[in-house]
Amino acid sequence: MKNEGGLDEELGRFVLLHHRYPPQAAAPDHWDLMFDTQDALLTLQIVTLPSSGGAGAQRLPATRLADHRRRYLTYEGEISGNRGRVRQWAAGEFQCASRVPEPQSPAHLQMTAHATSDEASVRLVSDTLQAQLLIPRCRVGQKTWLTVNAWNLQPPSELGSGEAELKR
Repeated sequence: MKNEGGLDEELGRFVLLHHRYPPQAAAPDHWDLMFDTQDALLTLQIVTLPSSGGAGAQRLPATRLADHRRRYLTYEGEISGNRGRVRQWAAGEFQCASRVPEPQSPAHLQMTAHATSDEASVRLVSDTLQAQLLIPRCRVGQKTWLTVNAWNLQPPSELGSGEAELKR
């Protein structure tokens, strides 16, 4: 069953991708935070990530993008049309529920019931990311502000394991 924000109330998947554009592109590099809705990926574009381990709440500008194809849950690499490349920084599961169970593994994202009728309180937990956010409900193309109450991200190394093997 979907909630007002379009997310399933059952366990689902999420991904945080770093989208790097080619040097000649006018668009800035950014991160895409994507939530699987079973039909597509609900996507928020974030230009800068919050400071890891920062004390107190941080406000972060974001833009709701058009839904993306589900293949981005696991895809890394070049994007067609000379639109750059994406690299996965974090992935896990999410749950949207009024009562949030304890994480069962280090790769869970959990979403609590709406903090208000217009925002969701979100807890992200994966092997590389632990965070607590308030995400407002918004339309495609709408700019908004995320409230980041906690953020601890361990960025991936510059070379993935497969790339490191090729460089040796």
